[in-house]
Amino acid sequence: MKTPKTNLYSRLALATSVTLVVGYFVVYAAYQTFQAEEYQSGAPLSSTFLGKIVSNLDEINGKILNFGFSGGNVGIGTVSPTAKLHIQDSTAARVIIDSSDSNNYSMITFKENGALGGFVEYINSNFVTANRRNYLELGALNAIGGIAFWAGNAEKMRIDNNGNVGIGTASPVRKLQVSGGSTGVYEMQVGAGTVGQKASLDVVTNHDSIGFQVWDDNNLVTPKFIVQRGGNVGIGIITPAIKLDVAGDVRSWNAAGLTNGGSYLGLYTAA
Repeated sequence: MKTPKTNLYSRLALATSVTLVVGYFVVYAAYQTFQAEEYQSGAPLSSTFLGKIVSNLDEINGKILNFGFSGGNVGIGTVSPTAKLHIQDSTAARVIIDSSDSNNYSMITFKENGALGGFVEYINSNFVTANRRNYLELGALNAIGGIAFWAGNAEKMRIDNNGNVGIGTASPVRKLQVSGGSTGVYEMQVGAGTVGQKASLDVVTNHDSIGFQVWDDNNLVTPKFIVQRGGNVGIGIITPAIKLDVAGDVRSWNAAGLTNGGSYLGLYTAA
């Protein structure tokens, strides 16, 4: 079977690239030696001087050993790269992108068949658009795409192309939609995170009566405010029996009075 021309061209290109890289290091080693020795033009090359070139080549060879080329892949710190660019370090592998132009930005772009699909960029401190300065931006540019966040080998949150945010759902239809969970209780907690300094907002989906609750961390027995699925509202009581059921004092300022039109105001005391 004949080797496809495209494969042959790729191999030739890779061989040429490697040759150029090695040649560059040889020339660089000689240049470094000339610089260090302040070699004068026209002076003879002594064996000592040539030995220093070889010594510099040995030093550079140690650095070359940190590079690997395999099947079109390039490795830094590995001689057996498994991707187009494979970086390996025995401690912490780092990639640094450093821009000295404060008016500009640094970017990593992602393309599909030449078309820009997404990017990660950092906006420098003197960028023309003030409200973007010193921001790390993540973008998906495809008209039907979005951004998904994964943890624990599963998607946890996404922002779709309409700007809707979904937590626990891959198809949010509201600006913020929270779904999933086995208990049917979706909680948003606000506060410092210590006992007595936080509150929580619960939306319950699979309960016969409860629909919405607000809790105070000082009292985990009775919610401060509750709206049942049937529409009854309770303040300080977990089972409101009427449209507004309050456990405690109620005060009304500047009341104009009550009219008898079928509604009533009932005042109760605990039995």
